[in-house]
Amino acid sequence: MCLEGKAIDCHGRGFDVMPALQPGHYSHTKLSIHHNNIRTIQDGQLLIPSLKTLHLFHNALTRVPADVSHLHHLEYLSLHQNNIEIIDDVTYPNTLDRINAERNNIKTITLIKFNGNDPSNNKLHTLKLAMNPLTNIAADAFKYLKNLRWLDLSKTRLTRLPLALADLSRLSRLDILDVPDLECTCEESSLRTWPDDRFGTFYGLVNFQGKCGKFSISEFLVNTRRVEIALKCPAS
Repeated sequence: MCLEGKAIDCHGRGFDVMPALQPGHYSHTKLSIHHNNIRTIQDGQLLIPSLKTLHLFHNALTRVPADVSHLHHLEYLSLHQNNIEIIDDVTYPNTLDRINAERNNIKTITLIKFNGNDPSNNKLHTLKLAMNPLTNIAADAFKYLKNLRWLDLSKTRLTRLPLALADLSRLSRLDILDVPDLECTCEESSLRTWPDDRFGTFYGLVNFQGKCGKFSISEFLVNTRRVEIALKCPAS
């Protein structure tokens, strides 16, 4: 059984399937189902409209529950330590400000979407994708993440610096640590206008952590002309 108080607490109870929660019956703002072994959450099982925090981490989920799209007050979604393969097959509520999807099986990101007439009018400021076997991020994957402040792509399998970074107009922290095969090429040097155009005075406003090839990411983006010469890029 789950405990009910200020939150609905179902964590660490050895559940293999989603416990019956009588959707629509609750007015709680927090639901914790973490540290179980739940593989699937069927449509309709999470429809608690008042939820602001949803903890689903440390289970065996293979997909983001579709009900998330209908949680119009949701602010924090923790999905880490599951077996989720795709993170962008649902439309997220525009109230969401944090997603933690670390330690899953995500390999590709095509487009992260939000509900509402203007998908870019969302509150997401933190997206954690570290420790996924992520190899490909489409150029438009982040086009709606206009308010994102922190992106963590550490310990992934990226081989190129994502061009999708150019859409992150308010980013203040980028972590791409321990990505041994990451390379920065002349193509990615097109990102040189990103820190200049988006932030004005670059130094002190953005914290870049990580390396791509023989360059630090901050060096690659800030000292672009020197990097272009080192890489023998065509004159721009």
